[in-house]
Amino acid sequence: MDNNMLIDLNKVKKILQDDSLSGTEIEKLTGINRVTIIKYRKADSLDTMQLKVAIRLQQAYDHLKEEYIKKAKEM
Repeated sequence: MDNNMLIDLNKVKKILQDDSLSGTEIEKLTGINRVTIIKYRKADSLDTMQLKVAIRLQQAYDHLKEEYIKKAKEM
């Protein structure tokens, strides 16, 4: 992990708000417990989110975006 990593809360919110991804799918991508994912999906704020959770969610978002771009290029 990059020690100078910035957390993009927009990416974190996008992956949590993506209705096409189930809690189980996000759990498999991130290793974050599904109950925790559901908690943040229902939360009004991410103020209490642990940094490691935000990092994992952002990394999952970036991974999914890369996969989408690869598939689009193959078409």
